[in-house]
Amino acid sequence: MTIDQDGITDNSNATSVGLIEWGDITDIGTVQVASTKILMLETDKPDKYIEQAKNGISKRAMKANHKMYGSPLSIISNSLKIKYDDLEKLIREEFEKRKKKKRHHIE
Repeated sequence: MTIDQDGITDNSNATSVGLIEWGDITDIGTVQVASTKILMLETDKPDKYIEQAKNGISKRAMKANHKMYGSPLSIISNSLKIKYDDLEKLIREEFEKRKKKKRHHIE
């Protein structure tokens, strides 16, 4: 996983789509399934990312996530070398920075 000025490039699980652009993320939430916490990246462009799915199974999983949790974009820290809370804090901080910059460009 890479977090940079463009967005979050995630290749950590079956439903990963590569680059998720900061401008496409509208909010960040958490879902817990059994003992696993999942970071949900809310987007106003769900179809863009569902279409980028690597295969039919991933596409169906992303559609199911979108229906159940409101977003097809999820990040699970289990396969990463970072604790969930640290990952969530890092992504939230970067998201807030980008949101502030976006507001300045509009003004």
